Amino acid sequence: MYVVSNKPEARKNRGDAEHQIIYDESSYPTLTVEGWFFHSDGREFSLREYARIQDFPDTFKFVGTRKTIKQQIGNAIDVKMAEHVAKMIPQSNALSLFSGCGGMDLGFSNVRHNIVLSTDWDIYCAYTHKANFPQIPFILKDIHKLTKQDIQEHVKENINLVIGGPPCQGFSLAGLRFKDDPRNVLYKQFMRIISELKPQYFVMENVMGILDFKQQILEDMQNEGYIVEVKIVKGEEIGIRQKRHRVFFIGQRLEAMD
Repeated sequence: MYVVSNKPEARKNRGDAEHQIIYDESSYPTLTVEGWFFHSDGREFSLREYARIQDFPDTFKFVGTRKTIKQQIGNAIDVKMAEHVAKMIPQSNALSLFSGCGGMDLGFSNVRHNIVLSTDWDIYCAYTHKANFPQIPFILKDIHKLTKQDIQEHVKENINLVIGGPPCQGFSLAGLRFKDDPRNVLYKQFMRIISELKPQYFVMENVMGILDFKQQILEDMQNEGYIVEVKIVKGEEIGIRQKRHRVFFIGQRLEAMD
């Protein structure tokens, strides 16, 4: 059980963030960047406790200030959720976009996918990623400026899987398609990389609100030559203690036969 905290001290200097007292640690609400959890005795969760909610092992290192580490954890894909989805796809050489601190990379690596390159624009995420995945090349770059040549300069293997969770607003401006909404440019960049690399598979993760634009997104992906399955993954249904619900678009490239 969990409730919203009414304690003044729990709200101090937190703005409009969500503050929740956790009474039953067998389950948790969805952890967000702006969500702050407290034990029943009033103690705020430590950074390591937040990381455990997202199923990062205690050996996983985070680099940054307290604020930036909390942001990395809150923005991450739950590791066990990533593992769950990774098992649906044949083992592949994968490019990781919007890698963040590496939740998706860790989950896919745990089920023997080979992450050959990761990229993100955030310097603290880059530090954290290198601390945990020193063998994986990392490009610190705005995805708008990321080119096919950049990728090829870092990767010798054939990339047959692209994974990532581009942040999307979920609310389109009147008269605009989802991909044309200027607030959803990162989704458009994800699809640009798919179009340029033409991997055998891709996995795109996002929040539940993106389902409002499911048909538009499926049309975009099908126009690139993919058959796409939409999976709604609920944490409590796959053995995760966090009530975290996410949508995964899993694409497989259509093959032409003579």
